[in-house]
Amino acid sequence: MHAPPPVSPNGALVPTRIGSALVVSRGTPLLGACVKCGAPNAIHRRTAHVAWAPPWVYLTVLISWLITVAAYYVTRQLSTHEVALCDACVEEWDRSGTERTLSAFAAIGSVIAAGGLIAANAVGAGVAMLLGGPIIGIAGILVASKKRLRAQRMEGDAVHLLGVDPSIRPSSPTPPLPPHGAPPWTRT
Repeated sequence: MHAPPPVSPNGALVPTRIGSALVVSRGTPLLGACVKCGAPNAIHRRTAHVAWAPPWVYLTVLISWLITVAAYYVTRQLSTHEVALCDACVEEWDRSGTERTLSAFAAIGSVIAAGGLIAANAVGAGVAMLLGGPIIGIAGILVASKKRLRAQRMEGDAVHLLGVDPSIRPSSPTPPLPPHGAPPWTRT
């Protein structure tokens, strides 16, 4: 499988690069320079919510998009990071949020429209919209999400973040991991 991220003698995750991913502890702030382009004039702060689900979840779309959505929400893992952005990148960051919202509404709207078509005896068109509309909406959400930080993988407390400029390093020490077997909320 994958080698675990390096850990210091005191149990803290050592921030590192593995391929194009920056590996940090969950919740580590990425401040100082723009997280997207590395510009030193990053004066805007945003909260980056990243989620990860096992790859098999996305294959369930071949069965049903409803199963995909349910499996995603059951298996996903979440992490939140405070990030710094420059003027140019903050505009793209905010615009991608609008694009994700519109894509989600398009997916939901297509399901509602499909119900209307089926009720109006246009069953073929309704079924096509019911199957295709949400997939196109979900694809729009995924495309817009690429403009923000995203998780390549999450293992325990480690988050493998994609979309971070290669020059970025965490701005504060990564907190130590909780003792083995301890609940995750028992941080020191």
